[in-house]
Amino acid sequence: ILAGGDRVAAGRTISALPPAALDRLLAGAGRDTDYAAIGHSAIVNVYLWYDRPILPLSFARTFGSPLPWIFDPRRLLGAEAGGWCVGVSLSAADEHLSLSRDDLAGLCDEALGRLFPDRRRARLRSRPARIRRTRENTRTR
Repeated sequence: ILAGGDRVAAGRTISALPPAALDRLLAGAGRDTDYAAIGHSAIVNVYLWYDRPILPLSFARTFGSPLPWIFDPRRLLGAEAGGWCVGVSLSAADEHLSLSRDDLAGLCDEALGRLFPDRRRARLRSRPARIRRTRENTRTR
C-alpha cells in the first residue's frame, strides 16, 4: 500500500516497521496478520569520540565482528571531512542491554581497533559525556 492509497501486488515485501505497527497498517488494508507474535529485539546505538578520525569511509557493514554497522555521522550528514565520532549500531542486541556504558564502550572500542588500523593510533575521549548510548528495545527481530 503506497502513501496515496494505491496498492502494488508483490509476492514478498520487506517492512521497516515494528511488528505491531505493521499489524495495524495491514489491518487497515483488510489483511489479518499477527506479526507482533514474532516478537522484537533491541537496537543499541553507541557513539564514541576519538582524538582524531579513525574511519576511512562513511559507512561499513561488517561480518564476523560484534559490530555489524559502523558509520561516521558527519560524513553521512554531508560534511566534507569525517568527524571524530564513530557510530555503531547493534541490531538484535538484547544481550547488550545489561552492559554498563563503560563496558559497552569498551566492547565497541576494542572491536574497532581490530577492524580499523587508525584506531590503534587514536585515543578514546573518556569523559562520560563523550560516550552516548541510545536504546530501542522493541525494534527488530
